[in-house]
Amino acid sequence: MHFGNVLSVADTLFISFFSMLIVFLILLMISYVIDITAKFIKVKPVERGASDKARQSGSLSDNDEFVAVITASISAFNDGKDFKIRDIKENNSSWINSSRNNNVK
Repeated sequence: MHFGNVLSVADTLFISFFSMLIVFLILLMISYVIDITAKFIKVKPVERGASDKARQSGSLSDNDEFVAVITASISAFNDGKDFKIRDIKENNSSWINSSRNNNVK
């Protein structure tokens, strides 16, 4: 059989459109299945870190919050791999202070 001689341009466009419609409907059904299963499956709540617990107790100082922010950013950068912070040094140059003051406004 030679299908190239039998199909017209309109037939090929109809087949293409119908195929894309089927793919779209299947993807939509998969999306709904994922949404439905997400409602039935109990997701384990995210464990609160030390900074959240300290903030709730009201004993979090500015320095502790700064360390928590630095720790969270390094953890996100390292994809959660273990690390140890030995020292955090603050740079108080006039250029940095000027930049901070301009960004606060």
